[in-house]
Parts: sequence; C-alpha cells; structure tokens
Amino acid sequence: MAFTSTILDTRVTNIIAQETVLTATGQNDIIGGAGALHSVSVANGSGQNAYLFFYDARSGTLGQTPTLTFMVVAGQTRNYSFPDGILFSTGICVRCTNSNAQNSNTTPTGSPVVGRFIAIRS
Repeated sequence: MAFTSTILDTRVTNIIAQETVLTATGQNDIIGGAGALHSVSVANGSGQNAYLFFYDARSGTLGQTPTLTFMVVAGQTRNYSFPDGILFSTGICVRCTNSNAQNSNTTPTGSPVVGRFIAIRS
C-alpha cells in the first residue's frame, strides 16, 4: 500500500490524496483533518466488484456507518465529482472491500484497486 497526500499550493488547502492499493483495512485521515471531498477517481483492477466506504472520522472505521459508499465494477474505472464538496467535519477515512456489507473486511482480490481523491481541508 502506498499512500501519498500532496498539497497543491501552500496558499490554499487543496489536497490530492492517492492510494495505490485500497484495502479493507483502509486509510485513516487522508487529508489530515476536516474538509470537503470534491472528487473521487477509482480504477478497479481486481477481478471482483469493489465497494468504497468513506467515513467522517480520523480512524477506526470497521463497523461504523459510512458517510458515502460507491461500487465500482470489476475491471472498470469510475470518476465522481462533487462541485460543492461533501463536508467531513472530523476527517476522511476510506476503505475498500469486495462486499457492500458495512462489516466486511475482505479486500478485492487480483490487481489492485487504485483511488485518487481531491479535497479541500477546512
């Protein structure tokens, strides 16, 4: 798993966060605090459907109710855009499973599921 978070310009708080291998374990606090999610791009290279769960939290997401859930068909890429942003008042955590069950802890198998997220930190 290789997570990167890049501040685009020091005058503003735009951040691109990328996870090259999304897993069921997840990535905590991808922008370092509260903010608004503006874009999600997911390339599902696995042989299974991938379900992405986003949480308004800084850590510990398994079993919690997600704020957003997306499904990406096996072998497909999907892009989602939210011009006004979706506010996360605590932080943004993301994890990826092969089931839409909130308590699922199984990562899709095969090639990785890659996610890129654009957000503005509050």
